[in-house]
Amino acid sequence: MRLVPLSAVAHEIRIGMPLRFGVRDQDGNMLLAKGFMVASEKTLNGLMARGVFVDMEELDSAKRISETIAENPLDLFIGSWERLQASLGGLLKAPDIGDAQRLIDSAKRVIGLSDTSPDLLIFLILRHDQTRYNHYGVFHALHVAAVCSLIALRLKWSDADRLSLVGAALSMNLTITELQGSLAVQRQPLTPAQRQQIHAHPTEAANLLRHIGIADEKWLTAVEQHHEIPAGGGYPAQLASPSNLSQVLRYIDMFVAKLSARANRLAELPNIAARKLFTQNNADPLAAVVIKEFGIYPPGCYVKLVSGELAIVTRRGPNANTPLVAALTNADGYALLDPVRRDTAKAEHAVREIVGENEVFVRPSWKKLHALSFGRPELRRESLTPA
Repeated sequence: MRLVPLSAVAHEIRIGMPLRFGVRDQDGNMLLAKGFMVASEKTLNGLMARGVFVDMEELDSAKRISETIAENPLDLFIGSWERLQASLGGLLKAPDIGDAQRLIDSAKRVIGLSDTSPDLLIFLILRHDQTRYNHYGVFHALHVAAVCSLIALRLKWSDADRLSLVGAALSMNLTITELQGSLAVQRQPLTPAQRQQIHAHPTEAANLLRHIGIADEKWLTAVEQHHEIPAGGGYPAQLASPSNLSQVLRYIDMFVAKLSARANRLAELPNIAARKLFTQNNADPLAAVVIKEFGIYPPGCYVKLVSGELAIVTRRGPNANTPLVAALTNADGYALLDPVRRDTAKAEHAVREIVGENEVFVRPSWKKLHALSFGRPELRRESLTPA
């Protein structure tokens, strides 16, 4: 065993990704096992401040394995996102005593991913598989949690409040996760029993969280009040002054729900969802913050350029109306063999309008789009795949 300070190999650690090696004390005793998720820069700095160590033999072995696998950042990010999504499937549908730490760890993983690549995170939310209706409850919780993480950062909240908000987002519908999947495919009106279950779920979810070991009162209060409306009119208690965390959660919950399809309706376009959120909540500044985070043309939405080309937004741009886009078709509507990056700040490539997914008949390779956005030329061998 050859121990070196963690600070000497900090460049080997990727925020939001599992450790490829263990973290030890000065005697070589394991403190954190391989696979521990370093959720933020603050977590990493805290570890280094403690004066912990790494076994260089273990690190060298991990490096050799990585070089053999030849991982790329996009695969790592999407793989982490999909693993988190899969692990939440069981956790949210059947939580039990002792699962509090799993929920907290899941919230930290969401925060780590949102800090790593916010544009890619928004892209994945908008471009997720809208046909898996039975999984709606899990997808919705994860998507709301991810947006909550971004909003809390924009609002410059403390790490503790950010974790409380993200945790509340993951668990706000803990007792109706299965019901949400059923309702996503249900074409009939709600039954009286379903209405009763929905009306009671904020209180029941908070009680279940207490039962399994969550003690964060801001988290619990946000769950209890995420359907309350200032001045009364919400449910279940018709509170006049719900907590600030609960209202941010309520706005994001509403906004993200509009972006998802159901069996009986299409997903709303982001700009329409944003307009409704703003006008239906009396131009509340908190609602405006949610809208500002996504922007006019968020990553993952399809747009028509003034040139006539169909494009997809890959990253937010320096200005709200000048996102980074990749053209998918030419001006006549024929699919391009390779997507082409366009500068929407130029008049001839400006965005004319957002278009719905039902109007798009070509689907781009995510790897290729990532290459255009982040300059990974070795990924440009990918070609477009037909819808």
